This record gives sequence, structure tokens and C-alpha cells, in this order.
Amino acid sequence: MNNDNNISQDEKEAELRFHAHRYATTSIGYCTISSSDGSILQANGSAARILGVSSEEFLGQRFVVFVCAEHRAAISNALTKVLSSAETPATCNVQLLRPTQQSPFWVHLEVFHHQNEPFCEIVITDISERKALEKAIHQHEMQMYSTLQAIPHGILILDATGTVQMCNSAAEKMLGLTASQIIEKHSPAQGLRAIYDNGKPIEEAANFLSLAPKRTLSPLAAVIKLGLEQKNITIGLFHLTSEVQWIAVHSRLLFPESEDGLRGTVISLTDITEQKRLERLVQGENTQESNNEASSPLPTSPLPATPDIPPPSAAPPPTTAARETDALYGEFVTIATATQGNIVLDAKKDILYLEGADDYTRFTTASSKEYTTFGSVGKWEQRLFAQGFLRVHRSTIVNFHAVHSWHFEDNIVYLNMRDGKQIRVSKGYKAYFLSYVR
Repeated sequence: MNNDNNISQDEKEAELRFHAHRYATTSIGYCTISSSDGSILQANGSAARILGVSSEEFLGQRFVVFVCAEHRAAISNALTKVLSSAETPATCNVQLLRPTQQSPFWVHLEVFHHQNEPFCEIVITDISERKALEKAIHQHEMQMYSTLQAIPHGILILDATGTVQMCNSAAEKMLGLTASQIIEKHSPAQGLRAIYDNGKPIEEAANFLSLAPKRTLSPLAAVIKLGLEQKNITIGLFHLTSEVQWIAVHSRLLFPESEDGLRGTVISLTDITEQKRLERLVQGENTQESNNEASSPLPTSPLPATPDIPPPSAAPPPTTAARETDALYGEFVTIATATQGNIVLDAKKDILYLEGADDYTRFTTASSKEYTTFGSVGKWEQRLFAQGFLRVHRSTIVNFHAVHSWHFEDNIVYLNMRDGKQIRVSKGYKAYFLSYVR
């Protein structure tokens, strides 16, 4: 019996020595403070080292003197919490000050209190390195955000589920949405109509950047599901207007060789609308030049009839779209002149062509009369387009029905008007005119 007691006592002493050694040598600080005045009653060596003082200097002082002034309320609240309730531990992150240093450092505190005990226990963990790393990461994120905002291309950063986590202002402009509408939405282009480069509509335009349904894979789906990069996927977007905005989509995996399987995607959007317009102009001009070289052009060519805007003598019954256009714009135009008041003209029959100079536009009519009104030529281009008027120069618009014939001369297109005037089609509008008459 005595032997059993001795063994039991020896085991208890060994266990106490083990815990005492661990308490003294661990890198985590432990200290005991009085519940009444907060003075330090006991501390291990790590607590003293974290505070930059010796164990003798540490004991007897109030713990709060080592806490930065702006964080003393946090430690006070933690102590009040554990002393006034059974809830324990209370935790907080605060900055402490070493007596020999001016720079504060971060620690994580856990405050424990055993019921009816006149003291509290505090566990101190130095988290200065973690806080420094968090600060560096935050600065890096801000630098990356500033860089993204300066990039003229639209940038979307998505997580592995296809949810947008970050976007720049260029992406907002291209998609016609605000950042708050785009971020954390699985369908960032919701509400848009979209087409592919070949003109085929995208059934789910709202999902053209995210995981497409059915059997087809969108650019993003191909990246996430198959690990494939996507380059120059051309997509046409329709916003509130009927005009298409052409965008080249590029997508690439983030961290493609990540061992933990976490993958995201970065998508860049490039506005290529102007590029597409120029390509069409160049293509049309090259096609016309090839046709001219393959045939012997006559000195003059009668103006061909086109299904879009036929000559008055062969005009078919107006379509529904044409009737709606006429209802919107009307066949008659009113010109406000300074000397003759308002002049009402039949657009197709009376007006031959318009010529601009500064902020004025001169109308030449079939009756050889001229009327000058305030306003640029560009103002009248959209107004008269539905009536068969075509811009052939930066400062000239002609009535397509009033063109008697046209011909090439030194690769320049000349229009012969009904009143005998010859109008040159400028180089910038040549391809546009040739594609129009076809």
C-alpha cells in the first residue's frame, strides 16, 4: 500500500516538473494578474522576453502599463467580460510597448478566469510577423488594384466557381455595369444581348463569361473545366442602343499548378469596335479595287438600284420598318433660315445635296435654290439617312436619288448630280459609299 502511494506521489511530482519546465521554456507567454488591481503576480520567462524586461522587473507591475493607450480599452473590456460572466476566455488583439523601444508590436491575448479565484490568467502570443505580413498583403492588393484601374483593357478576376472577385473601371464601361453589379455575380453581363464573330446569337448572353449551360463551353468554362487558355474570342455586345460593341476576350488560369486544387481565372476584355470598322472599310475598298482591275470600267456608270434605297421610279411598297422610320422622321424637313423663315422641303424630291461650312449647312434644291441654316452637317446625317441621304465627305451629304451617275477617275469616285454638279467622294468615305451602292 505504501509502495503504491509512493509511486503515485512520484508520478504527480514528475508531471508537475514536466508542466513547470514546459511553462518556463515555451515560446508563448503566460502570466497571472490580480483581479482587483491588474498587477502581475506570476509570469514565465517568455512573457518577460516578449515584453522586453526581466522576470523581476515584470512582477508587481500592472499589466495595462505595457499596453498602448489606444488599446487599453480593449484589454479592460476583456477583463470585465471574464470577471462578470462565466464566458471564458475573452480574446483580443492589442499593441504592446517595450520599455526600451518606441515601436509598438502586436500580440494576441486570451484571458481566462476561474470562478471564485482572485486572479486571471493571460496567454500572450506575439503576432507581429503575421500583422506585418497582412499589412504587406494589403499594400500589394492596393497596388494591384491601382494597376488594374490604370489598364485600358477590361480586367475580371474570378474564383474557381466563376464568381467575379475583382474588376476594373474599363470592364465596368465595356459591360455597362457598375463594380457592385459585377462583383460576386455569376452572370456579370446580365441583361445584354450578345453575338459571336460570325453573327450567331449567344443564347445565354448573360453567361457568356461564366459557365455556359447545355453542351457548349464558354471561354471561361473551357479554362476552368479543361485547363485551356482562350485567346481572341470575339464577342459582340448590344447595350441600350442597337449598335454592337465588339470585344476580344482572353482568359487564363491563375495558379494553374496549385497543389491544393484552388484555381481562379483572369479574363481580359479589349474593345475592338474601331478595329472591326476599319477592317470592313479596308476589305470593301480592296474588293472594289480588285473588281476594277478585273473589268474595263466605262467612263460613266449608271447608278444601280439597290434593295435598301431604290430609285423613286422603281420604289417598292414601303416595308413595316420603313413606315416606322417615316413615322419617326417624316418625309418633309423644316429648315430654319435667318432671312426667309422656316422652309419646308420634301426630302427626297426637293433636296439634292447638303454642304457644310463651320456651324452652317447649305441646302441645294432641285429648283436651283439654296437655303442656309445654322447647324453642322453631322446633325443632318442621321436625320436624313432614312430618306436615302448618304454622307460622302466630311462636309457633304448627297441625296442618293439625285445622283445621276458615278465613275472612277484615278481611283477616285466622282458623283454626277442631277443639276450637273460633280461631287468627289473622299478617301475616308469611299469604301462606305461602294458598299452602300451594292
